[in-house]
Amino acid sequence: GEAGEPMPLDLVFGSGKSGATYVSVVDDEFFELHRTWVPTAGQWFVTPGHERLAGQNVGMMYTAEQARTCVLCHATALPDDGLVPPPALRGIGCETCHGPGQEHVAAMKADPK
Repeated sequence: GEAGEPMPLDLVFGSGKSGATYVSVVDDEFFELHRTWVPTAGQWFVTPGHERLAGQNVGMMYTAEQARTCVLCHATALPDDGLVPPPALRGIGCETCHGPGQEHVAAMKADPK
């Protein structure tokens, strides 16, 4: 968008218990706010990775490739043609880190003990 135009907040990273970082999707890129809300402290802190930005910056842009890398650590999967996971795939599932669970399912069906 143009400077001074409002941008929608499309995603929030974090559980909301420890922190919440807000992101807008802009033309296949991510704009991440410079501040992260930490509810246990009741205040905003510099977003991790933004420590070197000047204080007056509102946030940081990430390319689509960089954004996909970020989102895939915070979501179960992404569509091939976008940066916003569908609601059912938001959040972290077991398979995100541990890979497909077919072997585990097969083992539990064979011997649930």
